[in-house]
Amino acid sequence: MTSSALSPSQDRPRLAYLDALRGFAALWVVMFHMIFLSQPALPVPRCLEFLKVGGMGVTLFFMISAYSLCLTMPRHIKTGRWLLSFYVHRACRILPLFYAVLLFSVLFFTHRGVALSPARILLNAACMFNFIPGEQESIVMAGWAVGVEVLFYIIFPVFYRICDTRQKSLLLFLGSMVLSTVARLLIPDETFYKWSILRHAPVFTAGMLLFSVIQKMQTFRGVTRKLLGVVLCAGFVLAFVFRGKLAAIPGMDYYSQLIPFGLLLAGLALTPLPILVSPATAFLGKISFSMYLLHPLLVVNMAHIYPQIYALHLDSTLTFILCAWLTLALLLPLAYISYVYIEQPGISLGKLIVGRATGARVNHVQ
Repeated sequence: MTSSALSPSQDRPRLAYLDALRGFAALWVVMFHMIFLSQPALPVPRCLEFLKVGGMGVTLFFMISAYSLCLTMPRHIKTGRWLLSFYVHRACRILPLFYAVLLFSVLFFTHRGVALSPARILLNAACMFNFIPGEQESIVMAGWAVGVEVLFYIIFPVFYRICDTRQKSLLLFLGSMVLSTVARLLIPDETFYKWSILRHAPVFTAGMLLFSVIQKMQTFRGVTRKLLGVVLCAGFVLAFVFRGKLAAIPGMDYYSQLIPFGLLLAGLALTPLPILVSPATAFLGKISFSMYLLHPLLVVNMAHIYPQIYALHLDSTLTFILCAWLTLALLLPLAYISYVYIEQPGISLGKLIVGRATGARVNHVQ
């Protein structure tokens, strides 16, 4: 994967279609947890049944993450100290917010009488909890994904250097699938495997493979490119509808998600459909990390409110929409404040450190 393959559209500081996908993924996960963290689980209108599989939003996040890292790595390489640039930017991008939510989570659980040892807190601060059976879900609710993400960051530069062709990217993906299958057979603790980097590694390597494929697709121009983008987006709809049949294939229960998400990401990369890619969805993408880490604490503390709304005996669809509206009315301002006062300063700090170390000023896709 070389920087020469980057198209003019990829050289922009941010790409709206990636932000839009991050925004949709975050909303999907928020609605999923709003439904199932409530006791009892909230009834879901038939027209919104897809929200009940909102955990798939994390899979989409992982694919986008790997794709984005491939997109930005040439800029790290241009600094002359690419490993320093990469690791500093990644650390400053996710750790400030993760540490803030970790601190709040420790206080939250301690107040509720949950004993948290210093060793457990330090394990979470080091983001190494994914290695420890029983600890892989993190003190931070939904923080397991950060543990998986950090481990992928650690190994990504090696993968990137090795996979300089589509063929090598394909071999890496197939190899990660084999490794995941072997791990599934050898790891006796099914719960530990479920959250393990070994299970999710094929999702990241699929994102890298998709990047190399989309690079080739982006050589198309004009009507051909737009038409191909629309066809791929339509393919996403079909693949999502029939994902159950794909999941029935042995070993594909989880990885069947890669097909619809791959089609959607490729389609929007070629043709950013205005119905999906807009300033509003791009805004959600910018604050998506804050949305993801903040929403479980908010939803848990609102769980007693949702039944009260359902007790009004309004139309079931309207009732669900009211619950969702109230959740987002509180979450989005909180996420934006978090983005402005925690995420952005962290991003700026990363650029400052790398700039002073390399004498370069490089803007990065986040």
